[in-house]
Amino acid sequence: MTGGYQLGTASFAELQDGQVADFGDRPFLTFYDDGRGERVELSYKTFDNWVRKVANLLVDELGVEPGDRVATVTGDHWQASAVHFACWRVGACAVPIDVDEPADGKGGILAAVGARVVFVREEWLGQLRAVAGELPRISLVAMVADLFGNPAGELGRTLNFSRIVPGMPDHYDGPTGGLDDPALTILASGASAPAGVVLRQTDLLLRAAAIAGRWEVTELDRTMGTLPDHDVDGVVTTHVVPFGAGAGAVLHRRFDPERLWKRVADEKITVLSLTSTQVEQVLEAAADTHGLDLGRLRTVVYEGGPPPDSVAARWRERFGLGLQHFGSEADSTRERPGPVR
Repeated sequence: MTGGYQLGTASFAELQDGQVADFGDRPFLTFYDDGRGERVELSYKTFDNWVRKVANLLVDELGVEPGDRVATVTGDHWQASAVHFACWRVGACAVPIDVDEPADGKGGILAAVGARVVFVREEWLGQLRAVAGELPRISLVAMVADLFGNPAGELGRTLNFSRIVPGMPDHYDGPTGGLDDPALTILASGASAPAGVVLRQTDLLLRAAAIAGRWEVTELDRTMGTLPDHDVDGVVTTHVVPFGAGAGAVLHRRFDPERLWKRVADEKITVLSLTSTQVEQVLEAAADTHGLDLGRLRTVVYEGGPPPDSVAARWRERFGLGLQHFGSEADSTRERPGPVR
């Protein structure tokens, strides 16, 4: 087992190899797209297989080299997670971009980082084609919504992720990244230089180690992260923390406060993280927790500064659990206020 406290002592490639050896057939990532009635569950072994295929695509087909920037315009999706882990395996740097950025904002970020490749969901492909046409040496890979890889429109010369990746080799023997390689870049809209947040592999892993240790995440846990994928802690809490701990992770295409508690019960979630806006949405939602088995949920993390006293009181009164501030050293699991009502 690679527990949260040990993260940061080995590269992502070494971590991935170890976790697959230890947890191969256990579920790692469960993805929901409620709008399409879609549920996808990937074991550690299956996720590793996708990562290696994407790594081969990056290196053999797209010419990505260590240090290159690879952008994603996808929103929360399991395929984006596979792309990020593939970047880290080959030593490239992932650049997740907010899908709500205007076209010129996306173009500015791509230009600022000098992106070599952009993985983009089909609904934003037209927008990316327009801005990518002004950028040299950039390749587009379309992620279509259809499970069978059938695009809704004409892709032209744009690569179809669902068609090309399955045909890639299952074994990756190319260059691998190290702890000092850049792993994640987050830029704000309109950035004119590659500033913003830039984390090396070791930075990303140590950040995950601190969070995993604070939340006491182990291979027995099931986590649900709802922070956006273009946020540093969204990447860390939703993907790196559970993977590094050997835990299971649940990811949603879109956050739905009406479905939250049933999903927590159905997926046996133990650690849930919410933004301040999402906490307010859950408090305002009419969803009833009556009859749901939420006894496994021990930690609810509030991202966005310490929760206001009024919000924390309303949450505890309604659901029977305290809110743990994301940056707090306090461990809400020690309070054990009783199961959610």
